[in-house]
Amino acid sequence: RKVLDRDEGWKEFYVERMEDVQAAKPDKRLIGIYEQELASEIKSDASRWPEAAKILQELLDSTEFTDQERGWYLQEIARLTYRQSKADSKKLQLSAHTLNRFLFKPQDGAAVKKLEVHSSKRVEAIAAWVADAGDYTELLIRVDGIITDMRFGGDSDRFEAALNAMGIALGFSCERPDKEWGEGPDNLWCLRDNTFLLFECKNRVKLERDEMAKAESGQINNSTAWFRKHYGDALLNSRMIFPTTKLGPGVGFNESVKIIRSGELKQLLGNVRRFFQEFGNADFRDLDSNIIQSCLDLHKLDTESLIKGYCRKPMDERLQ
Repeated sequence: RKVLDRDEGWKEFYVERMEDVQAAKPDKRLIGIYEQELASEIKSDASRWPEAAKILQELLDSTEFTDQERGWYLQEIARLTYRQSKADSKKLQLSAHTLNRFLFKPQDGAAVKKLEVHSSKRVEAIAAWVADAGDYTELLIRVDGIITDMRFGGDSDRFEAALNAMGIALGFSCERPDKEWGEGPDNLWCLRDNTFLLFECKNRVKLERDEMAKAESGQINNSTAWFRKHYGDALLNSRMIFPTTKLGPGVGFNESVKIIRSGELKQLLGNVRRFFQEFGNADFRDLDSNIIQSCLDLHKLDTESLIKGYCRKPMDERLQ
């Protein structure tokens, strides 16, 4: 109300506080990157594509970037190179996609790299993820960010990204095949050697829906077919995040599929939050593996519980 009424005392307080604000110093590294990006774009606008590509290549050679960032710049170089050599452009795009699978796939496609079990033990991967948060407050902010995005009715891309992030937080190797390879399931977790958890997410479906449609079951059938093509006879646990277990006319599954409804999802997310709350008094630099494992067991987040719990069998009334 003081703000809306333009209270004089509030305005004086505002001026006093603003006068104490110190402008941040410019980031010379970022300014240098922006300068080179601009120089490349100017060359590109003048149709001097080899020179534009050379500037970005020099930027890559002289600057430290993450793999995802390097992939993005390689894609830009591929775009510029396409004007001169389509073959070289395809090679560059393949390299870009290898570094960052959220970029465009090469026109001829890319060989799917099979998801493998985490190189370190699961509890060690969890310890590293927790330690990366820095402190307990930041840890809960990260966890709550994941949980907030995983809700029915929310944005599907954010839901799938959060599901992927949750799998990583729980110590698994994860990917989003449909997003990264342009085909396959929405999410895939490698639980242990030769054992996988596949997700098809339908969180945009209204909670009031009575039954599943034929087209929706067809999507997870396509996803399981993709899995068999690339993973052979590996042990697969397929899950469909959907508001009802009831199957509509023409619905059928090629392999066993279980349903995660709103209730099961809330139970899972609640257990995930309670699990990470266990680290409130822990030393993030020295987390005990035995304690992590016991907490996983306590909150039913061990591998067997994730395979057997938090889901229901589909209900086909046509067979009753």
